[in-house]
Amino acid sequence: MVWTTYRRHLPALLIMIAAAGLWLALLPSLPDPMTVYRTFSPDPIFAAEPIIPIIAMCGFMLISHIVIVLIDLFLFAPVVPGYIMAAIDWIVEGSTAVFYLSVLCAGITILPFAAGLLIGAVGMFAVLAIAYRKSKESVQGAAGPLLYSPYFERIGPSLMTTIFFFLRPLFPSYIVIVPVGIRIIGILYDVTYPWERIDRVKKGDFMTFFSNRPVKLNQALANTVEIRLKDRKKYPVISVGDRDRFLDAAAQFMT
Repeated sequence: MVWTTYRRHLPALLIMIAAAGLWLALLPSLPDPMTVYRTFSPDPIFAAEPIIPIIAMCGFMLISHIVIVLIDLFLFAPVVPGYIMAAIDWIVEGSTAVFYLSVLCAGITILPFAAGLLIGAVGMFAVLAIAYRKSKESVQGAAGPLLYSPYFERIGPSLMTTIFFFLRPLFPSYIVIVPVGIRIIGILYDVTYPWERIDRVKKGDFMTFFSNRPVKLNQALANTVEIRLKDRKKYPVISVGDRDRFLDAAAQFMT
């Protein structure tokens, strides 16, 4: 499971390696000492040998990568295997690389910094938008044959994910009850919980929101359902449109 989980994080590792190589390639052309000034101010933010901030940023990227991978291995992957934490890892490392490359290119003026940051941000947004569209088409294709399952629901965006649209991939797109178990399909994961692995399916309550055991896949606080597992203390929590019908359909297979 370790390698299966970590290989989803490999793009983040490649981003780190590429960023470090590019930063080192720029090293001979950087001023020594390297000084970055505040906008419209003669006061410097910092001044140091250029290799020092490069080492510091590489260290920051490596530590953040390790922390995110460990969270995935021990918290997310055993309950919701998929690309949730891997996608966060890609974005953290990509954003850091773009931001810091802009800092290095800034030198002593703010214009190259702003231009580099804008170009990098637009490029990242374009890549993420294309990846999201391709993943959404794949999810729709996977859900289509399940339309006449005992329970089938397409989960539309909530008010929260409409406002904070970048959170939408973290939540399910479809929740389906099939003869083999409960299947949750999202942009970043497609996981089926077999009936033999499920201990019980129960209504969530207000305290579910405050508990640290659930992996919260619910967009709303209303109509939450806890899928308790036999082999894990942590368990997924979802929100459905018709909770009573969902629980009735699940009860038919649980018994």
